[in-house]
This record gives sequence, structure tokens and C-alpha cells, in this order.
Amino acid sequence: IYKFPKMGVKAKMIAVTTTSGTGSEVTPFAVVTDDATGQKYPLADYALTPDMAIVDANLVMDMPKSLCAFGG
Repeated sequence: IYKFPKMGVKAKMIAVTTTSGTGSEVTPFAVVTDDATGQKYPLADYALTPDMAIVDANLVMDMPKSLCAFGG
């Protein structure tokens, strides 16, 4: 049986970047998009800052050149 952590204790968050150049994997910001309406909701809270970021160059090798150019 899984034992849940105490309430108020944040889980560890590990972000894995799939693009390069934005640094979004280490910031306290996020955007949630409602697929039905296209409406975007920005979020900003230091609780969103990942505990660790993994940058794997193999994940960005196959991304489109235009996306690479826009990312930096």
C-alpha cells in the first residue's frame, strides 16, 4: 500500500527540457492551455521551480530547425 507524504510537503519535481534556449525548465512559471478554447492561463509561483533540471542533448537533436532558431 502506498503511503502518501504529509500534507503541505511538496513532492520533488524534475523537469526535462525538450527544446533549448528558453531556460523554462528552471523557472517558477508555467502556462496551462484549455484545449477546447485555446485560452492560456499563466501561472507564477516559486513552488513551481523544479528541484532538478535534466538537459539531454539527444532530445533536441531531432527538433525542427525553425523551433531551434526560435529557441535560441
